[in-house]
Amino acid sequence: MSAVAKWIAEARRRGGNGVERMSSLFTLAAAFALVTLPAVPYVASHWGPRPDPIAAAIAPPPAALAPPPQDDGGVVEMVRAKPVVSEPAPSFPVSPTEQERAQIDAAAAQQRVGFKPASRADKPPAPPAQAATPPPQTPQQPATEPEHWTEAEVATALKTCVQILGPIAANVETLAPIRQDKCGTPAPVALKRVGSGASSVELSPPAVINCAMVARISDWVEKVLQPAARDTFGASVIRLNSTSGYVCRGRNGDMLPSGKISEHALANALDVASFTLSDGRTIDVGKHWGPTKRDHKADLPAPPRAPLPAPAKVGRGAAMAAPSAEPAKAPAPPDATSKEAQFLRHLHEGACKLFGTVLGPEANEAHREHFHFDLYPRKHTSYCQ
Repeated sequence: MSAVAKWIAEARRRGGNGVERMSSLFTLAAAFALVTLPAVPYVASHWGPRPDPIAAAIAPPPAALAPPPQDDGGVVEMVRAKPVVSEPAPSFPVSPTEQERAQIDAAAAQQRVGFKPASRADKPPAPPAQAATPPPQTPQQPATEPEHWTEAEVATALKTCVQILGPIAANVETLAPIRQDKCGTPAPVALKRVGSGASSVELSPPAVINCAMVARISDWVEKVLQPAARDTFGASVIRLNSTSGYVCRGRNGDMLPSGKISEHALANALDVASFTLSDGRTIDVGKHWGPTKRDHKADLPAPPRAPLPAPAKVGRGAAMAAPSAEPAKAPAPPDATSKEAQFLRHLHEGACKLFGTVLGPEANEAHREHFHFDLYPRKHTSYCQ
């Protein structure tokens, strides 16, 4: 303020025409306005809130102007706009790409100086995921055999049995179907006697077999047994002793699930231990067969060791070499000269032409005392031992 007053006083002192004075006054007034303008306080209550240029830039476009207020008797209501408060701009974290780049640069710098602090990459690797162990599977149970034969199976077996036994002279008793696990037959019979007239032969005890075995035994009795008995002893066979038919077991006497089943378990086999003649004599397989080939090998003595030759003398009175020992003589073959032995071998040989399997004393120790006949199907020839 003092500077402006000085300028005014200086103008009056100098004087001048009215135009110059007016010009000077206007100049001074303008200077006064410029000087005093920044000092004038901003009164919000009079002028309203100070406009914010940033808020004005981000504020939404103004809504459509409302219609002018209606005249309500000279009273005008002043409405002021509410100030818009701008929110601070959000701060964004460093992008993953920049973080990874920073970690790579730091690791490279540390490796160059030979130092590497522990990091996530240095942690021991996680153990490999183990493959999921499949749940234990329940072992599949083997299919069990039906407990009974069906009516159709029984009817078919009985029809076949009637056709087979029709032309045969045999005394049989029909039995109920047998079913025992893998064993049994739908139409078993108990064979009591086979043949007719003087050729009739009793079975003691009656053998439980199938009808096919009845027919084949009838052929063997008629074609082999009775002719051999008449030719050898001049008598006929009246009884087969210690006969055995159906037995539920395996081939080797056991009954394992994995083992092969015996033909006895199907009523498809017959064992005979001895034969009774019409003159009262009994020919026993175990007693009258004679020594088997196994016995012959067991009884064969070891060949004697030949003595070493005496050393020859040098000179005029040289003695002759000692004579060598005589070679050991082979033992006599099994006794097969008796009538009983010849009769049993004739029965065995004749059965090989009719049955699928024929076993006797020469087969093994299990059959040393009886004959075994069965109808196991063979492709070419029967198994005969």
